[in-house]
This record gives sequence, C-alpha cells and structure tokens, in this order.
Amino acid sequence: MSGGRLVVVSNRLPGAEPGRPLPAGGLASALSRALDETGGLWFGWSGETGDPAAEPAVTRTGAVEYAAVDLSEEEIRAHYEGFCNGVLWPLFHGFDGRVRLAAGGYESYRRVNARFAALLSPLLRSGDRVWIHDYHLLPLGEELRRRGWRGRTGFFLHIPVPAASAWERLPGAAELVAALAAYDLVGVQTERDVAATRAVLAAHGTGVAARRVASHPIGIDPEHWRTLSAGEPANPLEPAAAGRSVLFGVDRLDYSKGIPLRLQAFERLLERAPRWRSEALLVQWSAPSRQAIPEYRAERARVEALVARIASRFAPGPPPAVGGGAGPVWHEMATREASSIAAAYREAAVSLVTSHADGMNLVAKEFVAVQRPGDPGVLVLSRGCGAAEELREALLVPPGDVGALAGAMAEALEMPLSERRDRWHALSARVGGSTVHDWSRRFLEALDAAPSAGDSPGAGA
Repeated sequence: MSGGRLVVVSNRLPGAEPGRPLPAGGLASALSRALDETGGLWFGWSGETGDPAAEPAVTRTGAVEYAAVDLSEEEIRAHYEGFCNGVLWPLFHGFDGRVRLAAGGYESYRRVNARFAALLSPLLRSGDRVWIHDYHLLPLGEELRRRGWRGRTGFFLHIPVPAASAWERLPGAAELVAALAAYDLVGVQTERDVAATRAVLAAHGTGVAARRVASHPIGIDPEHWRTLSAGEPANPLEPAAAGRSVLFGVDRLDYSKGIPLRLQAFERLLERAPRWRSEALLVQWSAPSRQAIPEYRAERARVEALVARIASRFAPGPPPAVGGGAGPVWHEMATREASSIAAAYREAAVSLVTSHADGMNLVAKEFVAVQRPGDPGVLVLSRGCGAAEELREALLVPPGDVGALAGAMAEALEMPLSERRDRWHALSARVGGSTVHDWSRRFLEALDAAPSAGDSPGAGA
C-alpha cells in the first residue's frame, strides 16, 4: 500500500471528539484502521445546521484528524433531503415513481459539493490519496480537480447503479457521468453494478473511464459480531418468542428494504399453513429514518397498518403488548444497540433480508457470522441485494415476489438440521474470507495501481 496519507470523505462524519473511539466493527472501523496506518484526515458533514461559510472544525484522535462542516437549513432541505434522498436514492434503487424533481435540488447538490471541495482543498497535501464515499458526493472528485488537485482520487458507491435509461432521468445526467470520469477508480458492490456503470459511461462516450470501474464488495468484521453476540447472554427475543420459531428482520425503515413485503408474505404463510399461527413469530425491528421526508412517513404508516391487520386476523382480542405478546408479529420502532441485534441474530431461526434493491445489505453477513455452528439459522435473501451475488447458499428469492417469499419462509422453518449446517458452513467461509478490512485494503491497493485521471499523476494541490 502506498505510503501517502489517506483522506476519507463521507456525507456524515463519525463521532470523533478527542479521546472518543470510533464505533467498532463497521465502515468506520475499517476506514479508521486504514487511516491509522499512515495518518490521515476524515472530512464530512457534522450532522448539524450552521453557517455554510464557516471553516471546518478540525479535531484529532491519535494519528487521524477529523474536519467537520455544517449544512445550512436550505442545504439540508434542497441538497440532502431533496436531491440526495428525493432523487438519487429512489432512482438508484429502482423506485422511479418516488423521484421528486424539486426545482433547485440539483443546483443545491452541486453547490454543496463545490463548497466541500473549496473547504477540503487547502487541507490536502502532496502525495495524499483521497477516497470519497457514496451518492451524496459523486461530483466532489471533479470539483477537487477544478481546484488543481491532481493526486490519487477514488470513489466508492455503496448503493446500486441504475440502468443507463434510468440515469438519463437525472437532472445533469451528462454532467454526473463526466464527474465519474474524473476519478482514478470507481468502486461498486457487485459485477452487476460494474456492468451498469460501464453502460452508463459508454452511453456518454467515456470508454476510458469505464476501464477504471471495479467490483469491491464490502464485508463485515465477523469476529466483532461474534464477540457482540457472546456479550449478550440473555435472549432479547424472549419472552415474546415463548418457544416459537422466530423469523427476524432488522432494518432502517426505508421503502427499499421490503418490510411490507415480508409482512404480506408472513400473512400468506399463516393463511396457507395454520400450524405457524401458534408455532412462529415474526419479529421486525425498524429503526426510524428520514422522517422529514413524506415517503418515509408513509412507509411507516403502511407497515403499522399491516401489523395491525395481521394481529386482527390471527390474534383476535386486545392488541398484543409491546414485545410481541401472544400475537404473530412483534414490530418495534426503535434503534437497538448492536449487541442486542447480534444476540437476536443468534437466537432467530430465520433471518429475512428482503430488500427490493440494495447495494450490499450487511445484515445478511452479520446474521451468518453469529450463528451457532451446531444449530444455525437459515438466511432468506432477496436477489435484489448485492449480498446475493456472494451468499449463494442462502434461500434466494426474487425481489418483490410475495408468493416466493412465503414459500421460502416455509422452507426455512422446515429445513432439516443437516441442510442448515451445510448451507451455513459455505456462507460462513465466504463471510470470513472477505472482511471489511480486506475490502478497504483491496480498494486502496487498486487505487494505487489504477491509471491516473489527473493531469499530473501523484502531484498535490
């Protein structure tokens, strides 16, 4: 790996007050390890509103500096909620009908990226490698180039890549393709995303840039998740489970995750096989998300209506208490601690990962990591998730197919122990063989080796 300093840029800066450790086990852990190797800088939004003209607030933890910038209320409305999560997020996940093309959204998006570049440029040093993350900051590399930056610059897109025909619906579609071409390396989650990205680039005549696109599927830290689950000896699914087989889902409450789909499929399972009305429990933990956006409030209402309908059909009488009661579904709107989630993975008979579309979906890998080798649970996984490209021994279902999902639920609940073990051993080997730390190392090695898109390879700002 190059000896140059690493500069990470992400939409949201992790908590990095002096002396406070970064969250362990996830993206922050992987990037902090890479940053620690050579010293480095992490630049991003503080998560707060403030004066957009203010200089970054810079703090240091060990060998790493953190530069936090604020967004104005208008930028949060037009850039973050408007263009990022009202246009790019639904379009890239295949929800064309949810795209909200508000006036001024794209212009705000470009202004925020230009401002980030103006604030970051003075902090860069000759020999730095800049690694920019996700759809919020797609034009940032190009904006840095405009300000004279010629050093190594990579971009990683954590969400799916849409087809070229969908891309053309974007305001500034051609400009955003040109922004991709400014990077030395564009990393995506799957080979499917590689093909889609190259098709988008080729449609705009950027064949050279297409050769700088590569699949780098993100992983997890399996040992971290096993340690978390071991640290929670109590079963967090009790007393609700009460001897029943648990089908478990844990997601940010987002319309891309397919939470209503799994509720509808579970309802169909109970219709077809009455035995599961008393022998199975669907536990869904949903973390509130982006509640200022109307589509997210509507998704919450839809989920809660389905939960109430299933309870009224299959658990007549008073609504079950929080924690499941005697009903067939326990739905909780809360952000749970990672240790509680890890223990729930361990105790569940089935994990439901049913996204309509997802760049990867690490829930699938986390579930695999914490299973008991002698009595593992079963992973039911949508083919719409990037994880399906790797985790082929899961029960794979077409995205959006209620009937197929209901059938997979029944198959998972009835699967013989020998088959569960065989599937889990294969899945575990893959999850353990490509961790989140492998991901960051491989991406940076590929960035160092990639042909430079800058005018003067390796030169500083």
